[in-house]
Amino acid sequence: MGDPDYREKALAECRRFIQLLRLKFGPEPRGAWLTTKWFPHDFGEYVEVVCYFTPELEASVEYARRCEAETPATWAEEPASTAGKTCPQCGQVLQVLLFLGITPDGYVCSTCHVYLSDDLHPLAHVIG
Repeated sequence: MGDPDYREKALAECRRFIQLLRLKFGPEPRGAWLTTKWFPHDFGEYVEVVCYFTPELEASVEYARRCEAETPATWAEEPASTAGKTCPQCGQVLQVLLFLGITPDGYVCSTCHVYLSDDLHPLAHVIG
């Protein structure tokens, strides 16, 4: 929020996230659908991916439960065609951090323990 291109970037990232959910859980069953929803905030609005479902259709309820309980925390499950950046220091495939609505997302090298920007410049050393 606050970025003049926030709405456009946030919606693009949500569309990408919906694709990742469909990759992981399959297409929505009858009675369930993935979409975006805007919410008010002190500094404007923010968008999230939501899964609507029909309570009378158990498959749609279970799909929504799985989306909530097993949501990927990173882009690591994204198809290789859109993922696959490597660490400039060691060559390890990077994990993509998922921060909806914030761009760049950033990357983490699990070998070097470095947080990298979208253009792969080191931002911080990961402690932990």
